[in-house]
Amino acid sequence: MEVLPTRPRKKHRGCSSVQAPQEQPSSFTPPPSDQRVLSLLARDVGATLSMLFPEVIRAGYGARLWNGEPGKQELELKGHHRGGVCSVAFSSDGQRVVSGGWGGTMRIWNSVSGAQELDLVGHKWGVNSVAFSPDGTRVVSGGVDHAVRIWSCASGELELELHGHDGTIRSVAFSPDGKHVVSGGHDRTVRLWNAKWGQQELELHVEKVYAVAYSPGGEHIVCGGGDKEVRVWNASSGKQEFQMHHPKLVFSLAFSPDGTRVASGGDDTVRIWSWPSGEPEHELQGPKIPYFSVAFSPNGKRVVGGSYNGTIRVWNVESGEQEVELRATTILLPNYIETSSITSVAFSPDGKRIVSGGGGDAVRTWVGASEQ
Repeated sequence: MEVLPTRPRKKHRGCSSVQAPQEQPSSFTPPPSDQRVLSLLARDVGATLSMLFPEVIRAGYGARLWNGEPGKQELELKGHHRGGVCSVAFSSDGQRVVSGGWGGTMRIWNSVSGAQELDLVGHKWGVNSVAFSPDGTRVVSGGVDHAVRIWSCASGELELELHGHDGTIRSVAFSPDGKHVVSGGHDRTVRLWNAKWGQQELELHVEKVYAVAYSPGGEHIVCGGGDKEVRVWNASSGKQEFQMHHPKLVFSLAFSPDGTRVASGGDDTVRIWSWPSGEPEHELQGPKIPYFSVAFSPNGKRVVGGSYNGTIRVWNVESGEQEVELRATTILLPNYIETSSITSVAFSPDGKRIVSGGGGDAVRTWVGASEQ
């Protein structure tokens, strides 16, 4: 297949927008055809969010084609984020998806009917990170305007606005019991907040923070960023209990559902660590490129990673081997091909779907591997 010249891309504040190097698509075996994928396709004129069957997207002028047979479109959700989607997440029941993007826009979608349910309006600039509460009734967000916000998923109203950070917020998460929120950002702090009243309870000083996450039991907070370290803190005392060295910058972190592993996505690879020993288990197969987002499947057997070059990879956690590679390009004109970085990935609660958001004005979502 001929590789067409790339069109220069602009970088936006608020989320990563990186032009990926062009590569020939690699061969792969598509997953079983009874699985579905929630797909976000953002363009200059707006965007669409689609539920698709699992063949893999490739370029097609005036159409969406796949690296196999054409995909069957099930839903199309129009009117997304102009300028790109920075963060996406499924609700715990898999019925809703929240997306946050450039321009401060946030939307909640029904993942079954495809209907846009709510607009969450309040951030001044880009929204870098979004997450549902465990019960699905609230959403937390953090962005370029230095504020953490908590929203009602019933009304779309802003419930709490949390101030304390003195810089862009890169990552937010609810505790497993929904009582706390953790946030980290460019001001070199990780902050723990009471999710009911909004008080700050802990302030942890580190290097520039790109990623935060809770352990499944809520006892620990993990963070990573500019100092190339994965740090684990006691969520009650704020005491650092462990530190794992990642060779380059750490962009994303996730605990496995059973709490025995940590995945880190960095400037060159995805790594799996044993917890609580902190011993490295695997450096996952793939090109040496930045991986901006990682997530475990609900059964903990797979990890998905979204990368700089517009690919999404799914690995087997036990073997470290890559099982699936998904990629997308968009032909905007007959002589121009565009590929955007993948900045956010998440498995659905049943493990059969993956939702992803990407940099710039091109966003893609891809199919997951079945939970076996």
